[in-house]
Amino acid sequence: MVFQKKNKLANGYTFKYNDDLVENVSHYTYLGIKISGPGDFTNGTDILSIKAKNALAALRKRLSIEKLPLTIVNRLFTSFCLPVCTYASEVWGEWLKDDFSYWDKHNIEKTHLHFCKTFLRVNKKASNIGCRAEMGRFPIKIDIDIRKYLNTGFT
Repeated sequence: MVFQKKNKLANGYTFKYNDDLVENVSHYTYLGIKISGPGDFTNGTDILSIKAKNALAALRKRLSIEKLPLTIVNRLFTSFCLPVCTYASEVWGEWLKDDFSYWDKHNIEKTHLHFCKTFLRVNKKASNIGCRAEMGRFPIKIDIDIRKYLNTGFT
């Protein structure tokens, strides 16, 4: 895949591998993460968000999470949804802004907030910070930053 600033095909260029013509593509899925030409992971994180929402829906289908104790519900999210949300975040998390007001609008965090607000049975317009605080949770960005730090080799 050719990485360039704009998301368009590398027209005029052909690549060969062992005399076979290599297809020119605008995006590529590697280990389950979709990467676009400019090196953007937005599509990949959108797909992870959908998969995490599906995992949450499967949990809700089997369990009435609203009736379970908070500690159990947090453990369920951490065990079943968080790994999906943070899959390969050591790579794509590096390109996230460190601005938490931006992060609250990211699809991964929206999935997390949907979980919190569903459990608390509050309106989707309820305070994001208040809902996370009530649940005893932090933004997923912090988990992503910890994963990046732990994988740098610095301890």
